[in-house]
Amino acid sequence: MNEKILWAKLRQGMKDKWHATRHEDILSEGVPDVSYGLDGTNGWIELKCVDKKPVRGNKKVRVKSLTSAQVAWITARGKAGGSCWILLAVGSTVFLLSWRTARAVKQGLSMSDLSLLSAYQTSGPIDWSELHKVLIKGH
Repeated sequence: MNEKILWAKLRQGMKDKWHATRHEDILSEGVPDVSYGLDGTNGWIELKCVDKKPVRGNKKVRVKSLTSAQVAWITARGKAGGSCWILLAVGSTVFLLSWRTARAVKQGLSMSDLSLLSAYQTSGPIDWSELHKVLIKGH
């Protein structure tokens, strides 16, 4: 999966639940890919994809495309009270990770650590109702 496909799935699955905008801002460094309004909650989502799961379970997933500027932006907005997430697809597994995990995601985490830290996770179809619930909690 790539970010374009991940965004298409997210946009289609949540279409009746939220108002979202995809951002392609080359002037503002670190701004996440998607902003959204959902049941009185506003937030941001950074989309990231890693092609394959690690062969060994304890090997770290490296999200090379997650930049230091993105980590800084997500962390600063989260600390200020914003709802900020990283939606990470690793092979066919999707993790929704809070802004609090951004630095650790940048450094690399095992699949089991990603699982422990995720607010939502699936290896099958995304449960849009469950994702909706997690996004409005804003953790």
